[in-house]
Amino acid sequence: MRNNPRSPIRGKRDLRLVLPFVVIFLGLVLLSAFSIDLLSAARAFVGGESLWSKGQKAAVIHLMRYAYGGDEEEFLAYQRAIAVPLGDRQARVELARERPDYRKAAEGLLQGGNHPDDIPGMIRLVRYFGRLPAIDRALEIWAHGDDEVATLNQLAFQLHDAVRAGHNSAADLAPLLQGIRETDARVTPLEGAFSSSLGEISRRLRDFLIPGIGIVAASLLFPGVALVLRDVRRERRHSLRLAHLASHDSLTGLFNRIEFERRLSNAIDEAHQNGSTHALMYLDLDQFKVVNDTCGHAGGDELIRQIGALMRAQLRQTDTLARLGGDEFGVLLEHCAAGDDEHLAEAIRNAISSFQFVYRHRTFSLGVSIGVINLDQTVTKVAEALSAADAACYLAKQNGRNRVQVYQLHDDAIQVFHGEMEWVSRVHAALAEERFCLYSQEITPLQNSPGAGRHIELLLRMVDEAGRIVTPMEFIPACERYNLMPMLDRWVIGSAFAELAGRNAAAPRDIAVCSINLCGASLADSSMPAYIQECAAQHGIPLNTICFEITETAAVGNLEQAARFIRDLQSLGCTFALDDFGAGMSSFTYLKHLPAEYIKIDGSFITEMFDLPVNLAVIEAIHRISRATGQMTIAEWVDSDEKLLRLRALGVDYAQGYQIGRPEHFTGRQALSRVASGHNR
Repeated sequence: MRNNPRSPIRGKRDLRLVLPFVVIFLGLVLLSAFSIDLLSAARAFVGGESLWSKGQKAAVIHLMRYAYGGDEEEFLAYQRAIAVPLGDRQARVELARERPDYRKAAEGLLQGGNHPDDIPGMIRLVRYFGRLPAIDRALEIWAHGDDEVATLNQLAFQLHDAVRAGHNSAADLAPLLQGIRETDARVTPLEGAFSSSLGEISRRLRDFLIPGIGIVAASLLFPGVALVLRDVRRERRHSLRLAHLASHDSLTGLFNRIEFERRLSNAIDEAHQNGSTHALMYLDLDQFKVVNDTCGHAGGDELIRQIGALMRAQLRQTDTLARLGGDEFGVLLEHCAAGDDEHLAEAIRNAISSFQFVYRHRTFSLGVSIGVINLDQTVTKVAEALSAADAACYLAKQNGRNRVQVYQLHDDAIQVFHGEMEWVSRVHAALAEERFCLYSQEITPLQNSPGAGRHIELLLRMVDEAGRIVTPMEFIPACERYNLMPMLDRWVIGSAFAELAGRNAAAPRDIAVCSINLCGASLADSSMPAYIQECAAQHGIPLNTICFEITETAAVGNLEQAARFIRDLQSLGCTFALDDFGAGMSSFTYLKHLPAEYIKIDGSFITEMFDLPVNLAVIEAIHRISRATGQMTIAEWVDSDEKLLRLRALGVDYAQGYQIGRPEHFTGRQALSRVASGHNR
């Protein structure tokens, strides 16, 4: 009873002690929620930028394929890809209005591939903090990128209209293609600048919020030491969490690309300063798309998490493992002795190959392709190191997947890869600058006097930047590997038909048969017969004067498809020749299934027909079987009178080679003179 009079006083003291703590605590909760929301929004923009960049690059690739192939599916693929940056543009424009329609802005961000849960935070970051210098700079770069995307989309529809209107020659499309390449070149640095701005925003937010939280936490000293100590520990954990979010991948908990590149930069600097040895791995999962398509994104995410944990278990404590994006990972091996990097890479590959991923009663086996590069003093930049490791990873995939490829600058495979990449770029440039041309070579009859008109074969040549002629053997292998041959075949057909139209008008019966080479990929192109028919109608070319040459190897690669392709074009009047016949292992077996009118005996048999008796026997056997199947024979590489007389005696129908005539210019004289005159200047 004696304590009752003092109870109200004690209650007031307790209230005065607790109330500031409650107020500060509530402020701390709000500040923590606010900081997590801001950092999450910044992280969401990092992911959105990656989707924007991939969509824009994919759109350019589909647009270039459409320009050279005219396939409407490629243009539809372009529209699907460009929809991502166009959706982001809709959101940015709407948020810049004085009274924005937030629903419309959210629809744009959703079209841009952003996760629905991230969109409210992204809108708040732009709307309420857009005037901050770092964010304002990022928005300015975004606006520049949107302007370039709008320009690209305008050029795309101009290109689409031109192709549909039949203005699809290289000369007609060159200005539009040049505009597309220039727009793409302007976008690339903007993507890097926007990514850097996002990194700067994350660092600024972290630098601002962590001290702010620290200050608020320190103010808890006023309510009491015990309460302060308890909450300081809590806020320290929260600060560490914020720092963790800024440098780690949210799905796997591994380091993210920004932190990985920072550590890689430090390792490169250290290698130059004291000669220490490090190594870099670039890893790309094989068959990840199968899992993602079968199990959905939830299954794909679970696989990524498990693979990350599996790889972490194979590495040393000092190694840095990061998720670089999608199903790609990076590993930095600091202070790694020579040879250990490859052993660690093999350990990771073996672990993943042995791993069985089980998801909802489905089991999947995977592999991983790994590129490894030693970070010595020859490596000076982060981008250079990542590019080299990526190239080695690509070679690992090309060589069969699920393997380790060590990058060696002077390694033959690496040199071939870089060489092929260079040829791909040069071929695209030559097409845009009209530096391809055609030569023609005579094919003469041996058994009968020449009839009305000549029989010629067209041969493709490229003119390099210095005006020199480049033979097909230099650029064709790269074009075959990277699927550029159908594009070149279409250029040859269009150019040949245009030239034939002019020659037929000047001398109607001069050329009776014109042979044009087709690659194996063109045989698999279901739209190619329609394209040939369209070009013939456009230029008024009778298709019974056109003979298409296909190699035996290309034909037997898909025998049924090749036979169907031949029959379809034969129904339009075309004839066919099987080129390089006899070089394959089963030439005679396939002969009866391929309804070609001509058989071109492989030149290797002709070259040594007198040196190796078996070659003469093969030539005679090919000719006899061709007679039995109703096909005519053409001997290639005939370079002497003696061979010509012997082939005539054997009954071979036609001959082609330097003894008959060397290749001569057929098209491209203007391009040749233009390049030569430019080089002379």
